[in-house]
Amino acid sequence: INGWSQGWPKEKTLALSDDSEDALVSAFDALPPAARSQLVRLGQTWGSERLAANAQAIAKSLLAIVEDEVAAGHARIDAAQQYIALLPSDCDAVEQLLQTVSARTPKDVAAGVIGALKASRCEQLAEGLLGYVPEMTPANRDAAMLVLLSRPASTESMLNAMQAGKLTRQDLALDQQQALLSHPNETIRRRAAEVLA
Repeated sequence: INGWSQGWPKEKTLALSDDSEDALVSAFDALPPAARSQLVRLGQTWGSERLAANAQAIAKSLLAIVEDEVAAGHARIDAAQQYIALLPSDCDAVEQLLQTVSARTPKDVAAGVIGALKASRCEQLAEGLLGYVPEMTPANRDAAMLVLLSRPASTESMLNAMQAGKLTRQDLALDQQQALLSHPNETIRRRAAEVLA
């Protein structure tokens, strides 16, 4: 599935029969969550409406588990991870997950839900996350910073926010500041030295 998902020409759709649509839905149900997202991408390229509808229904049920305050913490975190795995490029999915986290959310659940965003490939991930940082508890802010520091592009966005005064040095834990100052990317390392000076 991974090879087809990555190698299939994006402009080449298929005329899928009802049997083919049924086979895609059956395959989706049988796959582990991480592989489902690849099949959904392939189904979107092929033009499978039934698979898209099935994926949206599953995504909705996963989000309901994340939002359920009486559900077990590990179940909520697992659901958040599966939700992002199913919709990895969907920026609305990022927004939906961030809306489930509040000051009332248990610390471990909030950290797990925010941490699930590391797997997102949404191009506006950093901007979306930075928009929520001012409202976050200190523990949730730490989890958000870990997500931002997990990739160069979002690290740059975080440094931009610090330079613009939207974040302060105190928003970063000492180990996070040290990680920035010794970052393997020279551009980030240099910018961090300027911003954190």
